[in-house]
Amino acid sequence: MKHITHPGKRTFVSVACGLFLLVLWGCCENGVRTEAVTLEKAEWIGALRTTFDGISLRLNNYTPNDHEFSAENVSAFYKPDDSYLTVEALGLNIPFDIPLQRQEPYSIYINDVNSTGFEPDARMRKGLITILFEEDGTEVIGNCVENIACVCGDPRINLNQMKIEVWLTVGARAGRLTIADIDAKLSATYEETGPCVDNVCAFACDLFAADRESQMQDAVEAQVITHFNAYKGIIEGLFNNHLETLGVTGEITSANIGSDGELLLIVQSEDESC
Repeated sequence: MKHITHPGKRTFVSVACGLFLLVLWGCCENGVRTEAVTLEKAEWIGALRTTFDGISLRLNNYTPNDHEFSAENVSAFYKPDDSYLTVEALGLNIPFDIPLQRQEPYSIYINDVNSTGFEPDARMRKGLITILFEEDGTEVIGNCVENIACVCGDPRINLNQMKIEVWLTVGARAGRLTIADIDAKLSATYEETGPCVDNVCAFACDLFAADRESQMQDAVEAQVITHFNAYKGIIEGLFNNHLETLGVTGEITSANIGSDGELLLIVQSEDESC
């Protein structure tokens, strides 16, 4: 990417070009060309899908072997650093940890949740990455710890049709498109098994963990936001590399997403002709 080395001129150009951009859709002053670039949704999102085909996500902090990694009863089945974000385009396989969640009297574990696809999109003036997940097995495992309710056993939750929508607000900094804000929303249908369903112990689950589904959902969403923020530079790199393939080679000074999903950029580049 070509960088401009006229910081003093850029301020002048930004002021001088402000009104002309509305009429001429670009201007050139003092060796700096400023242009408004619009990439239609089908153009910048469509080609991006190939890049996201090589991204996968695994969420897990559970081991079936009690006290394998921890001597504490509250974390007896906890397995650290067993979640991964893989980005084939950049040759990255990044391990990360999902902290144990507690909802008295239960320790809540995420068990072997694997993505099946990442789908990029743009809606409501934001970028959207929808992460789809497989449906095999039991995704949420509870372990009752040192409570009278534990005689009833441990709850299990299957998450069917699970997906996480990651919403991205874009901006610009240091000549590149950036992600200014991240939000996440988990949706799934919940199928509960174990003592919390259809037996004499079901009342204990509702008594001690009445909001177990919503709390689990909040915990997963919080972890996704945390780790996407931690590694958002990787996503920004994918976006900026993609924009270069579409011919955006100058410094991006402004970036927004329009109402129809189009990407709206202000781009500056050196031009000795002006």
